[in-house]
Amino acid sequence: MVLLNHVVAGLAIAAPLVQASPLALYDEVLGVNKTDSFDDYSPGIFARTDKNVELRIMPLGASIMEGLKSSTHAGLRRPLREALRNDGWKVNMVGSRNHGDGFKDNDHEAVSGAKLKNVLANFKLGKHFKPNIVLINVGTNNANDNDGVSQAYNLMNDILNEIWTSPDMTDTCIMLSTLLPTNHGTGKAHRLTMNDDYRRLVQDRGVRDGKCIFLADMEPTGPGKNFLGLDQDVWAEDEKGGTVIHPNDEGYRRMAYVFYATINRAIVADRIKPAADMTASENKFCDKEPGNGGFAANTQTGSGHGDGIYYHNSQGPAVKAEIESPWDRKQWRFARLFNPLYDDLLGWYDYTANDHRFGVWKNSANGQGTFTRIGDLIGNIYCIPRGLHFADVNADGLDDIICVSPTGDLHMSLNQGNGNGDKPPSFKYIGLIKSGEGHQDRVRLADIDGDGRVDYGIVADNGHVTFWRNGGNGEKPEFWQKLGVRATMAPTQSGLDNLKGLRFEDLNGDGRDDWMYMKGDGETTTYTNTRSCVKGKEGDGLNVAWRQAFFTGKSSGPTHGGIGYLQPSKQDWQDRIHFARIYGTRPAFGNLGVKDYVYIESMKGTEKAFKFKINVWKNLGSGGTKLEADGNKYCNMHGWDNGRSDYVWVWSDGTMDLFPHAGNKYVSAGKPYWNAMVAGFWKPPGGANVDRRNLHLADWDGDGSCDIIWVDPQRNNRIRVFINKYKRDKKWTFEETAAPDLQCNEKDGIGIHDVAVRFAQITTSGKASYLCISPNGLVRGRMHGSDNGFSDMWQVKFADGADRANLRFADVNGDGKDDIIWVDKFSGSASVWYNEGLESNPAGNSGSHYRWRKSKGDAYSGSYAGTCQYFTDLSGNGRADLHSIMGTWTNKAETWYSPDCGWFDNRGDDDGGVRDPKLPVQPGNPLPMTNPPCTAIRTFTHNVPFDNDVTTIDLWIAGKQVCSERGWDFWASDEEYYEFDCSDDRYPGITWRVGSNAIGKSLTLYTVAESGQVIQRFDVALQDYKVTDWCSLETENGCKAKDSSNESCGFVEGNCDNGETCSLCDGLAVCRKAP
Repeated sequence: MVLLNHVVAGLAIAAPLVQASPLALYDEVLGVNKTDSFDDYSPGIFARTDKNVELRIMPLGASIMEGLKSSTHAGLRRPLREALRNDGWKVNMVGSRNHGDGFKDNDHEAVSGAKLKNVLANFKLGKHFKPNIVLINVGTNNANDNDGVSQAYNLMNDILNEIWTSPDMTDTCIMLSTLLPTNHGTGKAHRLTMNDDYRRLVQDRGVRDGKCIFLADMEPTGPGKNFLGLDQDVWAEDEKGGTVIHPNDEGYRRMAYVFYATINRAIVADRIKPAADMTASENKFCDKEPGNGGFAANTQTGSGHGDGIYYHNSQGPAVKAEIESPWDRKQWRFARLFNPLYDDLLGWYDYTANDHRFGVWKNSANGQGTFTRIGDLIGNIYCIPRGLHFADVNADGLDDIICVSPTGDLHMSLNQGNGNGDKPPSFKYIGLIKSGEGHQDRVRLADIDGDGRVDYGIVADNGHVTFWRNGGNGEKPEFWQKLGVRATMAPTQSGLDNLKGLRFEDLNGDGRDDWMYMKGDGETTTYTNTRSCVKGKEGDGLNVAWRQAFFTGKSSGPTHGGIGYLQPSKQDWQDRIHFARIYGTRPAFGNLGVKDYVYIESMKGTEKAFKFKINVWKNLGSGGTKLEADGNKYCNMHGWDNGRSDYVWVWSDGTMDLFPHAGNKYVSAGKPYWNAMVAGFWKPPGGANVDRRNLHLADWDGDGSCDIIWVDPQRNNRIRVFINKYKRDKKWTFEETAAPDLQCNEKDGIGIHDVAVRFAQITTSGKASYLCISPNGLVRGRMHGSDNGFSDMWQVKFADGADRANLRFADVNGDGKDDIIWVDKFSGSASVWYNEGLESNPAGNSGSHYRWRKSKGDAYSGSYAGTCQYFTDLSGNGRADLHSIMGTWTNKAETWYSPDCGWFDNRGDDDGGVRDPKLPVQPGNPLPMTNPPCTAIRTFTHNVPFDNDVTTIDLWIAGKQVCSERGWDFWASDEEYYEFDCSDDRYPGITWRVGSNAIGKSLTLYTVAESGQVIQRFDVALQDYKVTDWCSLETENGCKAKDSSNESCGFVEGNCDNGETCSLCDGLAVCRKAP
């Protein structure tokens, strides 16, 4: 026999059990024995929640809740949802952010790097989702940075209050997680303090205040303590051996189980209430919030055509000029003095002391590559050949003079572009434009990013090249942006003396300088330079996609074999070999000319003179200039009612292929994103070749479908317009219409998005207006009215320090007018100037006829480089989505849908349907039993007169008496309460806690984990109660003393709810079918 635990009812906790914390915590915090009966919990609170109630779950927190460093970026969210769905629950994960590859219901409200104060603000972005469950894991960044650690209780309490005081969320259940273990020097101690605060907060708000909050303890006392221990294989691979913060996939699965078990405790406690209807913003046309897009994978799977690898071939050599000079001192240079497509030849010479001139041999510029001696050029800068370079500094297509000092400083003289006939252009001295970053012989000048402006590079001892980008739009650099190491190819010859063979030249004519390494005999290895979609940042970006080029028919080795066969001596010929546009050959329409291989041979001439032969090998190579993504355009060609964009791929000659939008937001089996291609659905008239950058898709006539507009840079950007008749005729016909005489004096740049003319719906007419944009971002335009008339050329938007090449036009907030988007070239994130309509006083608006309101920070969070980001409405809600090209050569894309007024709800099971994720079980934390077997309690109390009473309590499960305990030394009354623990071999890992008051009218039953943590409480309904008395002391005068007994029995509710009858007091605890 054992003495039952005796508890005074007055010490019972007077609130519903809503926490999942270890009972041992009650001893520490509340001073109550862990065998407390919880007798004051209201009836029925542990009934089973109806599975028709949707679990609308908001994951709230920072990078761990986001799923950072999991293989799918879904972290714990995906396995948790799968487990709940496998149990039969309706589940909808909600939030204004989305992450998770292949995970449809991937919404959340977690932001990497967030701290407690940030999460308070972040929740407000998504509270209109009105979740009935909120999962919280946040505070690791506070602990690691020692930021607000002592205020963790109050800061977390502020978050809880914000949740519970939000409309329709007073009954929302919060699953508050403790912080994960870490070895972070600061965080490992602070997290323990914060975890104690979180546990105490759960007690205070749950037990004291009766709010629905449960503790998801990632490091409980007992056998589950090391479930996510530092010695477990549950941490991100790149953090092993270093600072451990983020889980790997297995670690996230373990976290998912802890939340899963915690949610189940709330479910069996019947604390999950139906969620209220979600609400949208009251503002129909609200601003876009960063990171709140709805994710759709595989929205583009690799269409389009590139021109592949560059393969070199050549013809020659041909002697294009013979020149005599009294000197042979590396004086020869090639530069574009007159024409962006051809290089002229210059010879440096001393004119007077501290002054020099250039003899000029002008290129015939007719594809013949002949040279004619014209007048001398005065550079207006003194620079000896060792530091002398010609390169385009201001992106006008003509080369300027750059002098590199011994310390690497750059000094500049500007080509004023006024050369003509036999007159060379004049040059204006600008002065210092860049302070040195390395010695003169390590400086390399190259246009690394393809914007037409030469950039500054420094070669390290290992051959790696670090670049600084030439920024701005004026005649000289306005700033320099460090790009970091952008070339890591190793020279084919080792040793510092051989670094001089490393050079950059635009070999294939795409406007981007390629990496070349030339040996002493002229043999040259080449890697072509292509824009990359990889996200970067200032200091580590813009990334370059390098691809090795080869000689035709080869798959390894150099592109150029050198001149060893002409000059067998082992002399170093590098300084005599040049790459220049002599013939101006353009193998691809829309490109610059390819560069030819030039060997300036020196031989003895007449007395006291040298004779130079200009030997040229004509470049017959091609490739490496066109990316599959270069032809991407998006517009509503069909005139879809919801305005969604179709996909048009434009060949480099202007021919267009069409991929109609299939109307599906997500790609799945049998549901493509685009329908079958319509090849060549438009071709330029008359067989013309048109630079695809000058072909625009926009609604010209306001009928809801996009038309085709051809801008002709050769005619001062006048236009031709082709009206789309598909909406009327249901076939692809385009009728050219008379176009107004719209002109723009600006010139296109080199980059794919750097064009002078754009079209956008700036007005409310529904018709595209003509915009003329300066390189510095100044927007002027002719506004297209409802009456088909056009305004004068107005200033639409003043310059605001945004490069033209980074501007896009699309309707971001859904008000029917296009806004201006500025996309960061490095990261792909984008801010917005919202179009707020006509300005009545342009003079008071910096001269602009329209008002523009700048977004507070980014509106779009980029995942890829800026040139790979497109902004178009693919979902059909009237708001520009972010469509991201992921690969440099693949043209595959993913899309982030811009939600209606700041929110969008992804939902639904993943491909393949519901599956069991088979979550690992945390020791000591088993799941609640949602449907226990026929379970009952029987009590018998013997009230002995003038002596201590005796009570017996039995637990029966499925017809078997599991345990029976007896207690004595008490006086039976309603105030006395007894409970005991017993185990059952059929249910390992749990203990039954059985309780009753002394007279057997109040029966309780709990399951308790090995850690002491209460798993759940079962309602026990009193079914039978009998009182019997008899005379225990008979005298002559009658009965002097009576004994009495009371017998009670009760079943766990729900055990016998299928037409059975229940029987207990006959000694059997069974459910029997009714006869």
